[in-house]
Amino acid sequence: MANRTFRYDKLVRDRTEERVYKLHDANAKVVLKNLSHEELIQEFKIKLQEETLEVIEATTHDEILNELADVLEVIRGFAKAQGISLDELEAARVAKAEERGAFDHHVYIETITVDENAPVVKYCLKYSEKYPEVVNKN
Repeated sequence: MANRTFRYDKLVRDRTEERVYKLHDANAKVVLKNLSHEELIQEFKIKLQEETLEVIEATTHDEILNELADVLEVIRGFAKAQGISLDELEAARVAKAEERGAFDHHVYIETITVDENAPVVKYCLKYSEKYPEVVNKN
């Protein structure tokens, strides 16, 4: 029987190699790479995007729960790689929630209308793909 090789090129959980042997093929050949700190940080960013997309695609309560758990695990690992403790991360979250609020009240802004000299105008123009200007054509 012929072997087939698949490129993964992604950061995986610590026990993934073990799971490949156990669940898929005891004779599998898994090629691993030790990442530099810079590569690890980049791969955590990619992994966070991947896991976030999986949350978006999840539809059932259990799928959402499991995908959010994956996101949390990536955040935990990413923080650790950056030398940030979970206590420090939680303190930053609480401080930001106290200053700006959390997401408890389900607030959603559709548009804002401000004076053309307001500081937010410069910000919105800088990120115009994210905050496109609504132009009235009267």
